Amino acid sequence: FECQTNTDIMFLFSQLDSEINRAAGSRNKYNIITGLNSIDNIEFLKPMANKIRNSLLANGVKNIVCVFDENSSHDERWHSGHQLQRENYSYIIEAMLNNPFLGVVFKPKKVSTLRKRLGPVNDLLIKAEKTGRCYVFENSGVHVSNIPAVLGAMVSDVVIHGHLSAGTAGIESAMLGKPT
Repeated sequence: FECQTNTDIMFLFSQLDSEINRAAGSRNKYNIITGLNSIDNIEFLKPMANKIRNSLLANGVKNIVCVFDENSSHDERWHSGHQLQRENYSYIIEAMLNNPFLGVVFKPKKVSTLRKRLGPVNDLLIKAEKTGRCYVFENSGVHVSNIPAVLGAMVSDVVIHGHLSAGTAGIESAMLGKPT
C-alpha cells in the first residue's frame, strides 16, 4: 500500500518499474519511462569523488565500502527502527576499526537526524571519523540528503544498501558497475 501512487503523470525508470507500479495498485493516468537519469551527472561529481577517495587512501585505506542508510523511525511499525540502524553502523564501523586497510563512506538518507538516531553508536562513529578512514556525507536538503547516491558509489569499491524497500541508490550504484 505504501508504494501506491495516484497521479496524473508518473516518471519511472523502466517498463519493469511501470509494471511493478501498476501491480502495487497505482493508478496513474500516464506512466512515462525516463530511464535512470540520476547517473547523468557523473562528470560533474568526479572531482568531489576523487577528493574524498584520495583523502581516505591517504590514511592507509585500500578498500572502501559505501553504506546507504535509508533512515529509521522510533516506531518500528512504520519503518526500520533505530536499533537496526545502530546495529548496521556499529557492525561496519567495528570492522573498519579492526582492519586498517578498510575505509567506510556513509550516505544517510536523513543526515539531520543521524547522530540522534544512532544514540550511543554515534560515539563509535566519531571515533571512526577521527581515523581519517571514515567519511559521512553531511550535506542535507530540507528533509533528506542532497548528495546524489552515485557520489558515494563513485568513492567506493563496493556498496551496501541497507534497506530493500527503497533500492534506488543500490540500482544507481549497480548501473555504475559497482558491486552492490
